[in-house]
Amino acid sequence: MKLLAKTSAAYGLITFLMFLISGIVCYSLISRLLNAEINESLEIEKNLIIEFIQLHGSLPETVSWSDKKVVFLAANEPTQFSHDTFLESPLKDEYLPYRYVGFPVFASGQMYQAILQTPLIEKDDLLETIGLSLLIFMVCLLISLLFLNGWFSKRIWRPFYQILSQLRGMDFTSDQPVQVSPTTTDEFQQLSVEITKMTNRLHTQYQHAKKFSENASHELKTPITIIRNKLELLIQSGTFAHDQILLINDAYTASSRILKLTGSLLILSKIENRLYTQTENISIRSLIENFIISLHDVWESRHFQIVFLPGEDIIINVNRYLGEILISNILGNAIKHGHDHTVVEIKLHKHLLWIQNRGDILSLNPDQLFNRFVKASGTSESPGLGLSIVREICIMYGFEISYVHEEGRHTITIIF
Repeated sequence: MKLLAKTSAAYGLITFLMFLISGIVCYSLISRLLNAEINESLEIEKNLIIEFIQLHGSLPETVSWSDKKVVFLAANEPTQFSHDTFLESPLKDEYLPYRYVGFPVFASGQMYQAILQTPLIEKDDLLETIGLSLLIFMVCLLISLLFLNGWFSKRIWRPFYQILSQLRGMDFTSDQPVQVSPTTTDEFQQLSVEITKMTNRLHTQYQHAKKFSENASHELKTPITIIRNKLELLIQSGTFAHDQILLINDAYTASSRILKLTGSLLILSKIENRLYTQTENISIRSLIENFIISLHDVWESRHFQIVFLPGEDIIINVNRYLGEILISNILGNAIKHGHDHTVVEIKLHKHLLWIQNRGDILSLNPDQLFNRFVKASGTSESPGLGLSIVREICIMYGFEISYVHEEGRHTITIIF
């Protein structure tokens, strides 16, 4: 739920509760005032009757008008009471609420029970009208307040959404630093200033990382390549003893590994810093077919049987170089760790790539297979960075990758 919706909902709930409580209190006060008014009117009528009897010594005539009535009943022990009840109205064919007030009087040597009867229908009608009017007023006021609160909140929060929109459109690959628009609200202005500082620092760090990757790619590879070339010349010269040639060959192998490792680390650095920005639509089927053809001699020499089930082709929008690395590293891993004279199965189905080969059980935890430089127990070598690069590519483009080993079969699955 959006922040504006949350604040509006909270504001509306609090306002509704306040109106509800205010309405109940107002209704109760009006009801009490009307009851007091009716009681006062009955008390006045009672006093008038008592004054008349004291003045004339006899009962006044029985009075009945509208739904109001005054009656006198002879009684040996009259009482004083006051209560509400429902009686059938002489004017309306229905039962209506009435208030009874009774009190004793003495006239013409006889005790009487005087009864004053007055309808409460006017009070109830008045309370109903007032309650309905209050309800309509409160509903209209609540709707108006919610509308005005939403309108004002949108205007107040507009700078925040502008800042958020600018952050979404941020591009660190651009040479221009990020500039967040200023606002007239102090809090948002402070936020704008701090975000500008932070994004500028990130932009600077990104540019430094980009330059480092570009420089390292050249400065590290060049001397390693020179070393390898010199070692090749030494091996080809034939002026060294067999033991010396073995030592030179070991140095050549180590330099080749350093060159490959350097290249892999630079690729990882560029992926993590999102330096591969150019993308295009690429066919997974085409990449797999090209890789199978390019390594045909390897398949043949190790007597692999390649079973490729293309199914439905998968088109992904990625950097072409990274797409090629993704496929070559996975299939290369199947070649490297697969048993000779076995089958390598490759399947494409909807958004899923499935690769399976036979091989020994890994001595390391399968959950660590995609980590960098994780060594299996009992060996000094690690699986390398190939699968680490694959995982970083999947993370970069939102793909899901998983690995399982069952019944002597290694299976890697990628969901695009």
